[in-house]
Amino acid sequence: NQSLKEKMSALSKRVLSPPVVASIMGLIIGNIPMIRNTFLPAKSLFNPVFEGMRTLGSAYLPAVLLVLAGSLVPPKDTSSTSTATTTTSTKSTGFFRSVSAVYLSRFLLMPTLGFTLIKFAKARIPFLAKVLSDPMLVFILLLETCMPSAQNSTVILSLNGDTAGAAKMARMLVAVYIAGIPAMSYWLAKIMGYTGLL
Repeated sequence: NQSLKEKMSALSKRVLSPPVVASIMGLIIGNIPMIRNTFLPAKSLFNPVFEGMRTLGSAYLPAVLLVLAGSLVPPKDTSSTSTATTTTSTKSTGFFRSVSAVYLSRFLLMPTLGFTLIKFAKARIPFLAKVLSDPMLVFILLLETCMPSAQNSTVILSLNGDTAGAAKMARMLVAVYIAGIPAMSYWLAKIMGYTGLL
């Protein structure tokens, strides 16, 4: 059994992972003018460091797409045929149900709930009505309700060594992304019309 100190140390390593620390540092640098001016302007002292980090960061999306594509291939099943009792049709049915549940919650339930809550807040809560008077803020909030799950889910499972889970997640994400194209187009048009950003 791990001690409380060991558990807290493991938790802090998970929470304060390099991407999280980098994001916090970026927020600090970006919001303090004196520090920001040493990184962002073209002739500033640390601009080469900033440009180098931006170049490295631009490789993130292609790398995630490679992980997603590579995870589509399920790991080889080393179990014997006597223990493999799940048939292909059962797996397909389970996969279809999982994708359907994610699709309905992501592209029907969440956007509907988002619109309802924002309309309620604007009508009944004066403080939030003032905050939500910014069309761009409302646009971003509503857009977040109908976005599909992030590809990072596959990356996280891969980093934890769960190759079977990463393969299952990758297949589900691809199916949701493809099936969600019409729904995302519909909600995007509806959100832009509601916020007046057309």
